[in-house]
Amino acid sequence: MIDYLCEDCKEHFKVVLEFLDEGQIPYMLDNFLVRGFDYYGKTVFEVFLETMPVGSQGDGESKQIALGGGGRYDELMPILGGKSLPATGWGMGLERVMSEMKKIGIGPKVKQNPKVFLVQIGPAAKKKSFTLVEELRKHGIAVAESLSKDNFRAQLKIASKVGARAALIIGQKEAMDGTVIVRDMEDETQEMVLEDKLIEKVKLLLKKKK
Repeated sequence: MIDYLCEDCKEHFKVVLEFLDEGQIPYMLDNFLVRGFDYYGKTVFEVFLETMPVGSQGDGESKQIALGGGGRYDELMPILGGKSLPATGWGMGLERVMSEMKKIGIGPKVKQNPKVFLVQIGPAAKKKSFTLVEELRKHGIAVAESLSKDNFRAQLKIASKVGARAALIIGQKEAMDGTVIVRDMEDETQEMVLEDKLIEKVKLLLKKKK
């Protein structure tokens, strides 16, 4: 199937895979995967949880449990008489997800107000943002972003609106250099920080703002 994609769909699919690779999200390509609605276009997907048998010590056969699936339907609105609108939809088995969460010991997370807002400018920076957002969250730092926005000022406005204390700015140059601009949203000062020093710098900044 992948050999017969149009050039636009082929380029879009390539970018999707690049984002998955950047976020270190494991995936497999299934040339026979289809969804049950005709309005799906471009990427369709299914999500599985891979589990090991209890007491197998990693040497047993893994089992895949289907959690949900969906895809893009950018051209659904024109069918309904509207303008073309980028869209993604998906469905999941809620009871199954809850059951697996209980087995693994994952509880619901308490929603936190974002203290940090990630601003990205350009394709390379957007990809880098995926990794940084996960890294910040792993260290207990509540972070927000607006990856659908490309305009710098629009993203800073959102950062101010959500009450973020710091904005982390990544452009094309920073993405290539492995650096991040840390901006204090209160006094509007900013400095360049290496990625491996970012968590330490952000924690220090937030501590001062308490």
